[in-house]
Amino acid sequence: MPNAPKKSRVDLYKNINYEYYGLRDEENQEMLEEEAAYERKMFENSLEKWIDENAEYIKDRLKNVANPTKQQILDLVDDENYEEFKSKHQTSKNKNKFL
Repeated sequence: MPNAPKKSRVDLYKNINYEYYGLRDEENQEMLEEEAAYERKMFENSLEKWIDENAEYIKDRLKNVANPTKQQILDLVDDENYEEFKSKHQTSKNKNKFL
């Protein structure tokens, strides 16, 4: 039985196109929707984790607000006073609590 002829490098690479490298994925609407849903889920998870880890800070900053909205809490994530609060309330026991 004869051996199949070896393919040259040119033959191996001639069928590789943009789709092979994933450069046309922006046209795949289903995949974009899945990515957006996944990103929303990851954002919600990270926000919930931040809220759990910083409940004391949230209470301190929003003590006059009975039911803070998610936007009010989101505004605290980038609050300038957060670093100051963290340094005041950080002890060696809960040093990694805010990290």
